[in-house]
Amino acid sequence: MKAIRYMMLFVVAFAVTGILSGCVTPPRFQEKYGKSGRNYTYHIVDNANGFTVFMNYNVQELNPDNSCLVAETARQKLIMIAEAVAKGRKKKIEPITHDMITGEMDRNTFNQTTYWHGNLKVKYVKK
Repeated sequence: MKAIRYMMLFVVAFAVTGILSGCVTPPRFQEKYGKSGRNYTYHIVDNANGFTVFMNYNVQELNPDNSCLVAETARQKLIMIAEAVAKGRKKKIEPITHDMITGEMDRNTFNQTTYWHGNLKVKYVKK
C-alpha cells in the first residue's frame, strides 16, 4: 500500500512540475532590444536591400480569449514601427502585407500575460 501511495505522489509531483514549467516560457527572441514603448520592445537589423524589425509585445489580460486581438495589435504595431523607421531614413518601402509578418504567441498563466514575438522583413523600393 505504501509503495502505491509513494508512486501516486511521484506521478502527481512529476505532472505538476511539467505543467508549471510549460506555463512560464520565456520570450523566444533574445536579441538586445534597444528601443521600447509601453508594452513592446523592438530591434532593427539592416541588410543589403532593406531591414528587419524584430519585436516582443506583451499584454496582461485576464481573459485569454482575446489572443486574436493581441496578435492583430502586435502586427499593426510592427507595421507602424517599420513605416516610421523608413520615413526617418527618408526611404520608400514596398507595401507591407500581413503575410510578410512571422510571429508566434506564448501565454504565462501565472501573471496572466500574453507574449507575441515576431519579425518583419522590409524591402526598399528600387529606383
